Amino acid sequence: MKLLIVDDEYHVIKTVKYLLQMSPIQLDEIFEAQSAKDAITIIEKEHPEILITDVLMADVTGLDLMNYLNNTSIPIKTIVISGYNNFEYIRAALKEGGVDYLLKPIDADQLFAAVETAIDQWQKEDARKKQTLQHLDMIHSMSSLCKETLLYLSKIFNKLGFIFSVSDPLLFFPAHGKILAWAGRKIYPGSEGNLKENLGE
Repeated sequence: MKLLIVDDEYHVIKTVKYLLQMSPIQLDEIFEAQSAKDAITIIEKEHPEILITDVLMADVTGLDLMNYLNNTSIPIKTIVISGYNNFEYIRAALKEGGVDYLLKPIDADQLFAAVETAIDQWQKEDARKKQTLQHLDMIHSMSSLCKETLLYLSKIFNKLGFIFSVSDPLLFFPAHGKILAWAGRKIYPGSEGNLKENLGE
C-alpha cells in the first residue's frame, strides 16, 4: 500500500510522515509533494492508493486536485487536512469523495483512524472490481459455450428438416438437453450413442 502526502508546508509533511512511520499501519512507501503539479506526476507514475492533501496550497487547491483525480480512472482514496474549520471546505471535500477531513495540528489517533478507513475502503472497492471482472469473464466463457451448443442444435434441427440458425430469436433454451436427446432419437431411432459421432463430427 502506497501513500502520498501533499502540502506546501514541508513541516506538515514531515509531521504526518513521522506519525505514519511510528504507527502500526503497514505502508510500503510514503511519497511527498509540495504542490498539486508534483502530486499529479507522482500519482501517475507510482499509483499510490492513499492521498493525504492540504486544502489550500499556492498553486492548486487540494479540492481541485481531488476533482482532477475523480475525472481519471486512477483508484485513490483521499484524506483532506486543513487549518480551517470551514464548513464549505468540509462539504466540498466530502462531495469530492474525501474519506475524512482532519484539522491541523494533526491528531495522531484521528490520522491513524482515517488512513485505516481509507485503506479498508480501497481494498473493498478493489475486491468488488476484481469480482466484477471475474463475472464478466465467466459470462464471456458461457456465451462461447452457448454459441457452440446453438451451432450443434442447428445441425440437428437441419437434419430434421427445420430451418434453424444461431441468429434465431430462440437463442437460449433451458431444456436444450432434452431437445437434443429427442432429436437424436428421431434421427437415429433406438440409438442412445454419441450424437456428434452420428452427425459425422
